Amino acid sequence: MEWDSHEIVPLPLTASCICTGKIFRIGKINGTDVVYARAGELMVNVGTTVQILVDKFNVRGIVHFGGAASINESVLIGDVSVPDKVAYTAAWSWRNSSTDEVEYPPMVHGNLSFGDFNVPQKGDNLLGRIFYWASSWFTGQQTSNTRFWLSVDPNWLRIASQIQGLKLETHVNETVFVPDKPLVHFGLKAGTGDMFIVNEAYGDFLHKTFNISTIDTFDSAIALTCFSNNIPYIVFRGVSNEVRANDPKPEWAPLGNINAIKATAAFLGLLDPDYYVTNE
Repeated sequence: MEWDSHEIVPLPLTASCICTGKIFRIGKINGTDVVYARAGELMVNVGTTVQILVDKFNVRGIVHFGGAASINESVLIGDVSVPDKVAYTAAWSWRNSSTDEVEYPPMVHGNLSFGDFNVPQKGDNLLGRIFYWASSWFTGQQTSNTRFWLSVDPNWLRIASQIQGLKLETHVNETVFVPDKPLVHFGLKAGTGDMFIVNEAYGDFLHKTFNISTIDTFDSAIALTCFSNNIPYIVFRGVSNEVRANDPKPEWAPLGNINAIKATAAFLGLLDPDYYVTNE
């Protein structure tokens, strides 16, 4: 979703440029200089877009906004989550049976045993079990790092906390709206993978096992690319659907992006105008 025209004012020298087929727009949002680009779908596109921003522009951080699905019954459509940690939840070690152990125990987290989801009762299942791998990345002179939880920049989180209580939109139009007042949530956890999940049982598993509240297809790619380049990042996730509702595209889904944009613009207005950041 594009920014409203009154929120972005082109800089006098450069309005936009094209690099590897992507348009990068240069301007101001709430007084802060930004470079804005749309990454597209799939994590590989997100990661490469962030790397282009780092290589081609004088960026000092990445601010990302977009939609997400809620797997926490306390996080509703139209709400905005500003997580403090994200995890890549689509790197698996898939074992043959529910009792099969995995090598490299420090690298794995969680344990999804398919037999636990048999109906009418639990039992063995040929799909076995899944362990979740931690993420690895390199910094500096080929320094290897491994972590399951990828932390958002604490300084930017502190600044963002000032938008707590921000008035968010409730209406898509005159006839489509949500009954509850949308909220901005801080300190929740997010999960990422190249999967569009509309399965309540799997959503419940992720929430109960990892205390994840939202799932998306962007965050860990942003985090890992920023870590490798030693720059901060923060994400604003507007909830566009709830996995438990089994409706991937409810009519009020646009509220997720609408409110994510509003929260992001408010955050950018709080930054030091001399601190050059990017929005991807």
